[in-house]
Amino acid sequence: SSGKMHQRNGSDGHDRATNSSSQQHHQHHQHHHQQQQQQQQQLSCRLGPETFSYEPNAAASDPSKSNSSVSHGLSSLCKPTTSLPRTLLLATVYASISGLLFGYQMGVTGGALHSLQATLSLTSSQAESVSGFFFLGLMIASPFGGFACDRLGRRSTILYMDGAFAVAAAIMAVAPNYETVLAGRFLAGCASGMSLVAAVSYLTELASAEHHHAHRGALVSTVEASVSLGFLVSYLASLVSTVEA
Repeated sequence: SSGKMHQRNGSDGHDRATNSSSQQHHQHHQHHHQQQQQQQQQLSCRLGPETFSYEPNAAASDPSKSNSSVSHGLSSLCKPTTSLPRTLLLATVYASISGLLFGYQMGVTGGALHSLQATLSLTSSQAESVSGFFFLGLMIASPFGGFACDRLGRRSTILYMDGAFAVAAAIMAVAPNYETVLAGRFLAGCASGMSLVAAVSYLTELASAEHHHAHRGALVSTVEASVSLGFLVSYLASLVSTVEA
């Protein structure tokens, strides 16, 4: 009887040890699974949700499958996307307006200065001031472009500065005297300096999002291309006004 009781106590102890060992193994497996999920979420945040698929169960049975899935995800990340979303293209056009207005304001002086000098009876020194006040405003306002972007946001800064461009154009269009023209040119220079800073940083951040890193150079260079387009538009406008005159 005492031997049977001893055998029963031994089997109960063995069962408890087995259960404790299985519980520890189960907890260890759950902890390992949670770590794998956290690593997957971190990599998804860095590389994008569709970069790769990692399956912990499949990785446990076949480690080579896990390595191949990660390698496939990294190789797909390095491949440039062939198309851009419509919203990104519209945002590029929106930001390029700043470069267009900047190029127009720089180029329009060459065609309008002669007629402006004749209309307001400007001296050579005053005519040079009309041209130079734009660059004065550009030099003063450009360092504050980053501050405006931080306080207002890139998109809002572009919107407000394009509105300031419109106000400056209206001032110069109805300017009755030399001082008013200078004020309009100075305001246009300030708006141009701040909007260009906001436009370049805006496009750079948009190109960095999702998987558009390969298009960053092309998107940011649209601002420079729009500056050249603004020069062309200003020269065409000067040509049309000269022919009509």
